[in-house]
Amino acid sequence: MKKFLATLLAVCMIATSMVFIPRTVAAEDASETITVTDAESLNQAVKDIANGGTIVVSGDIVVAQTSNGHFVIGSGTGKTYTITGGSFDFTALTSTDSERGFVDIKDNITFENTTFKFDSEKNDYLFGNGYSITIAETVAFEGNKILFYAGILNGNCNSINVNIFSGTYSTINCATNSAKTISGDINFHIGGTVVVNDVLGNSGGCTVNGNVTILIDGNASVSGAYGGGNGGTVNGNTYVTVGGNATVNQLFGGGSGGTIDGNTYVIVEGNATAKKIYGGGNSGTIKGSTYVTLKDNANPNHTVSTEDHSKGYVVYGGGKGYTKTNAETQEVTTHGSIIEGSTNVTIKDNAKSNYIFGGSTGPGCTIVEGSHINMCGGAAYSLYAGSENIDHGSGANVAMTNGTVHQLFGGNEASSLTGDVTVRLLGGTILRRVFGGCYNDYATDILEGKWGWQSDYNVSGNINLFISENANLLLNSESDNALSAHSRRNDVASAEIASIIYTSSNAKTKYSNKVSAGSFSSGKTPNYTHCLDYTISDNVITQTCSCGVNATATITPNGNVYTGNEIGVSIVYSDNWEFEKFDVSYANNVNAGTATATLTISDFTTQTYNYSIAKLSQKEPSVRANGNKIAGLTTDMEYSTDGKTYTKVSDANMTFENGKYLVRYAESTNASLSRATMVYIYTGAYCVSANKANAVQGGTVDVFVQIPVNSGLDNINVTVGYDKLALTLEGFTAGKFEGATLEGNVISWSGDNTAKTGTLAKLTFAVKEDAELGDYEITLSAEGFSVVNGGISVSEFVHGDVNGDGGKINVSDIISLRGAVVDESTDDLARGADVNGDGIVNSQDIIIIRKYLANYNYTTGESSVVLGAAQ
Repeated sequence: MKKFLATLLAVCMIATSMVFIPRTVAAEDASETITVTDAESLNQAVKDIANGGTIVVSGDIVVAQTSNGHFVIGSGTGKTYTITGGSFDFTALTSTDSERGFVDIKDNITFENTTFKFDSEKNDYLFGNGYSITIAETVAFEGNKILFYAGILNGNCNSINVNIFSGTYSTINCATNSAKTISGDINFHIGGTVVVNDVLGNSGGCTVNGNVTILIDGNASVSGAYGGGNGGTVNGNTYVTVGGNATVNQLFGGGSGGTIDGNTYVIVEGNATAKKIYGGGNSGTIKGSTYVTLKDNANPNHTVSTEDHSKGYVVYGGGKGYTKTNAETQEVTTHGSIIEGSTNVTIKDNAKSNYIFGGSTGPGCTIVEGSHINMCGGAAYSLYAGSENIDHGSGANVAMTNGTVHQLFGGNEASSLTGDVTVRLLGGTILRRVFGGCYNDYATDILEGKWGWQSDYNVSGNINLFISENANLLLNSESDNALSAHSRRNDVASAEIASIIYTSSNAKTKYSNKVSAGSFSSGKTPNYTHCLDYTISDNVITQTCSCGVNATATITPNGNVYTGNEIGVSIVYSDNWEFEKFDVSYANNVNAGTATATLTISDFTTQTYNYSIAKLSQKEPSVRANGNKIAGLTTDMEYSTDGKTYTKVSDANMTFENGKYLVRYAESTNASLSRATMVYIYTGAYCVSANKANAVQGGTVDVFVQIPVNSGLDNINVTVGYDKLALTLEGFTAGKFEGATLEGNVISWSGDNTAKTGTLAKLTFAVKEDAELGDYEITLSAEGFSVVNGGISVSEFVHGDVNGDGGKINVSDIISLRGAVVDESTDDLARGADVNGDGIVNSQDIIIIRKYLANYNYTTGESSVVLGAAQ
């Protein structure tokens, strides 16, 4: 009944609005689990299955021959579901050439607990058509090896996301079969029990406009893995990782030809085995750089030995080149690996290999920005910072901080090297020999029948061999133990300028007697020898060298006030600074406080430089009264009624009682206190107020009477009350309300109706000599007015009255205070010189009194800076 209603609804909608709703997406049609027994019911099930549902195969689905040799599993709508159980027999599928059959997957499908049967005589194809596919480890394969393509046959697709955990394959192509385009990324996971000849990141001249990421793990066995493909272009980076217990015989970050527009990243980790590793490709171009990392227990079953390169366990940071001869024309063409960036190899943890080359192998290979090796763990027999048998033309670098090698060379094995070489022996163990340059074989000449040098390779450039006291150079071979900055050859090439640089006096003492001591390095003393020491004083690091150089590096912070960003340092080196410059790392260099710059040159020296980041100064807040609220108020602020005790604002919309408030930005981790803004809250139509002032016995003081709220008046009569036993009203000065008078203790004004506000009058009081110390209220009363009373606080001294002249605070107090602080003669000042009341007279008091006067309103007799209170 439900299916009938759904069909009727669809027909009605077509008739009325010409909008088609596919029956496969109608909720009434979708099922969570469907059981199928043959190809026909499978074809219906993929239409009816709900997203996230399961199709259960009962028995063996025998796929009959089709007109084009293709069979489709899926609806083509991109639904996601699982197919489990039974088996699929594809052996009858045959294309027109009778050599292959095609299985097309056209939904996001996970296959579990089923069997795929293919013809053992044909090369059958499995196409993913750009959908997200998982073939679980519980899927069994029967028949011949198949070819898997993740993309669309002769078509473009958006992206690839495939997981294959079982099966035996001739080739797994992560892209498509032809010169088409993958517009996004390729993400491919090969694991479980997969056995495959080749894995290609892209193929058939395909263009990938994103990154290619391939993970090979589990117990997978792969003959050749390529981040790129057989031709084609990857316009992003390639990432090839081998982990778990997987085994790969040949591993390339690039492709077999083709172009990688970005970088290549190759990682061998876990307990995986990779016998030959190339950061680049088998020819082709890498427009970026290559990065090869062996870590964990990579190659766990390998024993480091002198086996021939062809037997594997060789790492190349670069790629592979070769020549090809045309059978008809005998023309020879060279297919080199071109790397436009640098090559980078890192060995760490317990990873092992026989040979490690920073560069490439084979004809036509170039590396534009040089080869680099970082040996920080693991083990190898031979380590060459350069290439195997090709001059890649741009120098080489190696740094060893841990691990074990038998022999280390800064140059090439079987070729000269153009460019500069840097070898840093900073740690780890070298068992047999060290040469800064190239290797040359000393062996039996077959024709001559005697021992001799078989080549004369050298470095055309500068060789710098750094030796640290932390390096463990055993060099214990009986016949050819050696420590030399030059190449291992019969003589010293004139183009090779070699230097040994000891990173400390201890290093020189430890190893200087081993230089040129071996039979193959005897007499080959370095062109130059240096011994470096470093000291720091304030912001200057001094480099002292045994060659007589005294150079400096001056450190300057790039700022001293909090900005919200990292604040680093700049380093200026003197022209005579030798060799390496500092790498800088930082701690606590964002927030206010003490930042630390750690300056390191490998393990030559580590110097620490501390510098201050001050809190950001905050301006006084822009706030104003708005009824019984304060407009512009934020929870970053605090308020006070007396300027001494402040309360944090918890709600920006809070209400206030009538009165005078000081509002300022609160101090925070990265910002200092701001000056305060004075805000008057009066909700009535009329208001009269008086300020509070400080005075001493026998002194005079002014009190200002204000009209802060006025809705329109033509006369004012304010009665002033005060303690006549302690105070005498001696002076009266009219303010903004011209014509105001004082008769007795009543201030009067009359005139044209006005809504102006401001000072009504200034009252000058004399404090009697015998007045008791304390607070005296100045009361106000006026009919129809809300009132805020003022007061006079009488004390022995007034904070800020540096000269002790009756409580007056002016510029002369700043002058006296500044002079006394400079001369350290503050004991002669009045008690008011302790402006902020912290018990110490110093430069902080000068700052506070300056702020007080800068914010003093001579009309109201008040300052937003309160003296005697912590600022």
